[in-house]
Amino acid sequence: MSTSARPGWLLYRNEDIAKNRFFIEQLTSQLANHNLKVRLVPLESLNFRIDSAAIELPDFVINRSFSDGATEVLESLGIPCFNRSSISRIGNNKALTLALADRLGIPTMDSLVYYGPSGHLSPPLDGPVVTKAVGGHGGAQVSMTSSFNEELVCNATPEEPVLVQRFNSRGSTDHRCYIFATGARFWVQRSATSPSEFRSNISLGGVVNPYEPTKAEVLIADAMFESLGPGNYAVDLIECESGFALNEIEDSCGYRALYILKLCNPAQLIVSNLAERL
Repeated sequence: MSTSARPGWLLYRNEDIAKNRFFIEQLTSQLANHNLKVRLVPLESLNFRIDSAAIELPDFVINRSFSDGATEVLESLGIPCFNRSSISRIGNNKALTLALADRLGIPTMDSLVYYGPSGHLSPPLDGPVVTKAVGGHGGAQVSMTSSFNEELVCNATPEEPVLVQRFNSRGSTDHRCYIFATGARFWVQRSATSPSEFRSNISLGGVVNPYEPTKAEVLIADAMFESLGPGNYAVDLIECESGFALNEIEDSCGYRALYILKLCNPAQLIVSNLAERL
């Protein structure tokens, strides 16, 4: 006798749905193989009763909307979320990522975080700098300038802080470790192709190749995994004068590189672990 498919939600921001249609279809297909039926819910349309007995609540949530706050509320109602809010909170906040790396003794680029435009507790960095929105992703809201000036942080607020980092001339190439909750890991090298572009994101024209990590890089990935725990996320490293430094953690990371290189089936890996945990 067939049983009804267990319902779930797949959360995306409205602006990200169209460009992620392929992966949404891959997840939906894999979930159906496990008798799980997912409903695509734009974050901007999300509302639910804060009552763990509410019948409209799902049995699980895959949150790819970059909203760890929504995950935290849903988890508090007893709903399994992928990734957990403890991972999403770090992966969606570049300052928290760097603070965690510092606590673990993992090298990072010199960085200052500004919660307002008039911060003068620490002297500004000298030389070329990279400015990033603390909550940015996919290379968005990232820029490079030849020297620091206060206009770079004029829009910084407590709600939307700005990160300023020392520019790394090797930063146009990074090494990404894809980590899956199953325990599987896959490494790729991403490189910018334009002399005027320092960001290596595929969506910005970067190219990707398989990569064999050094022992030092594996140790960094191991340390982040031991701290964050099982989940589906990416660890980005860049080469620096002292070896390798952590650049960032991506919670709702893009899997295009793994499909291009045919290294694995990301949707299958994500869903197989999800199904085991339900």
